[in-house]
Amino acid sequence: MTLSRQVPILALLCLLFTMPWRADAQEDRFVSLRSMGNAFDFSIASVDSIVFRTGADSMAVDLPLLLQLVNDNREQIGANRKRLDQMMSLVGSETKEYISRPSTRVDNWIYGKDKYVGYNKPAREDAILERMEVRMYGLTAEDVGTCYDFAVGVVDHRNWLLPRVFITAIISEISDGVATFVFSNGTNINAGESVFIKTVPKGLDASLGINAEATDEACPLYVFDDIGEAGRRVDYDLSCFHVYVKTTGKVFALKSEVDNLSERISLLGNELSELGYVKDKVTGERYRLEVADGQVIAVPTTVKRILAIGHSFVNYTNSPSVGWYLDDGESRAMAASVYSHQWTSFVGDRLGASVDRRNCVDFERNYSPSYDFAANWNVSDDYDAICVFMGENVTEVTADFHTSVQAAMQYLKASAPHATVYWSSSWHYGDKYKAMRDAAMEEGVVFVDVTDTWVTQDGSSTIWQKGDYYLGRDDAYYPIGPAYTHPNDMGHLGIANKYLQAMGYDAISQTVHRILLDTAGGGKLSTPNTSWPEGGVVTIRINADEGYAIDSMEVLSGTGEVIETTMRTNDYHEGTLQTYYTFIMPKADVVVKPVWKRI
Repeated sequence: MTLSRQVPILALLCLLFTMPWRADAQEDRFVSLRSMGNAFDFSIASVDSIVFRTGADSMAVDLPLLLQLVNDNREQIGANRKRLDQMMSLVGSETKEYISRPSTRVDNWIYGKDKYVGYNKPAREDAILERMEVRMYGLTAEDVGTCYDFAVGVVDHRNWLLPRVFITAIISEISDGVATFVFSNGTNINAGESVFIKTVPKGLDASLGINAEATDEACPLYVFDDIGEAGRRVDYDLSCFHVYVKTTGKVFALKSEVDNLSERISLLGNELSELGYVKDKVTGERYRLEVADGQVIAVPTTVKRILAIGHSFVNYTNSPSVGWYLDDGESRAMAASVYSHQWTSFVGDRLGASVDRRNCVDFERNYSPSYDFAANWNVSDDYDAICVFMGENVTEVTADFHTSVQAAMQYLKASAPHATVYWSSSWHYGDKYKAMRDAAMEEGVVFVDVTDTWVTQDGSSTIWQKGDYYLGRDDAYYPIGPAYTHPNDMGHLGIANKYLQAMGYDAISQTVHRILLDTAGGGKLSTPNTSWPEGGVVTIRINADEGYAIDSMEVLSGTGEVIETTMRTNDYHEGTLQTYYTFIMPKADVVVKPVWKRI
């Protein structure tokens, strides 16, 4: 390491800690770090400088200036977090019914995969979308699907829908044929905008119910066959269409603003956490620098044993009842396509560490400050790192949740004092996130923000679609059913990288390669994500145009190698038999080329 590179690294590392020296201290104080036969000496010469020596090199660091820099960073992070919490709390608690069409008599249905339908009833004031109720054709999740797209925007004088934002929501409940969608993350509807729902879910031919009642002139129903074309008013009503909103008062935060602020906070936190580490230029091992009683202490961060505590993202046993087929006695996280692509495996393999896994679902469902952690978790002081990922099974956040999480952290620190505890934020921002983040700050636990690893956007999704394949029992391929809401291989990799960066290690990127899909006419192809880690199962989804069917599939690596593909069929996604192809991702980018045939 050159002198020019040593200065910023050590300078910023020292910033993390308050130096408890007296202003009149004059004597030199030393601490040495020896590794692989090399000696690294730190000399504290005065309150104003630290001299670092390695061989013939030496340098001086201006401590007051550096300490001011880190304090500024900490204040900025604290201020941003406070602002984020304030913005989220500004959303009012009062729920209002924005649109109500309660008729229950159904005479007809609306069909068409690309249609958006809804009432052109502009909102009178800015509000946050809370939930929507819509009657659909069918009574079960298998009939109506689970995931729908919505468009929020204005209808102009030409009757064109000008969407400001597209959002996706998952059905939270179906009762008497009425599906309830709950919107999260502060999805807003501005004054003058209306909300429209796409008539079918992703991949299913379910439809919305309508009836023959007269149109309300003050709230006409519109159908848009295409976003880029004029919509048309229709002379019937949806049989059930309720939209509920929360008022925001005069000041509120847009979802985009909250997301951007959260991202900035996360980046600042990552940058600050990186400052606490230095790499041995000979061995490559990383050390965390701490200051105690005026001495710089290099703490090894070598991780050889990891304990992961969590829910199904960490550990789930063979469970055919939910379509999760593993060998007898096997357990692994839902729902990476192969064992080595669960996030705990990514972390363990990257660090050369063993990983033990424990389940925490009982604590999530029955959290309490007096929870018996010793009996249920049984943690011993045998680990270098403890990684906790929880929150998805917490259905209600009460005042006890914060103190319960604190109790869990205190138990882990007392039971494994030599381990560093890393605690994740759950996959979604909200009350659970804030309670766990605040508890981590209070207890001195490293907080790992993974909220930005949850992505549903086509081409970059980190979750599955029903019908995608994983490698399970007896090395056989199985389609994913109820587990589809869990992370796919890219989702697990994103979570793993968050933990690795929190530990001071670089993110895994070299083993991820691109999937290029040929757009030749005859239909469309898609994969769970257009990037994929090598060694994982890639599912190619087939959506043939009318009059066409898939004839064959060719996958070529960047080196020209032909990758073996296998045709498979299942009816998990739409309830009708569909065709897929699978292949194992090689150590290179690939091009997927379909061959279509007329039928």
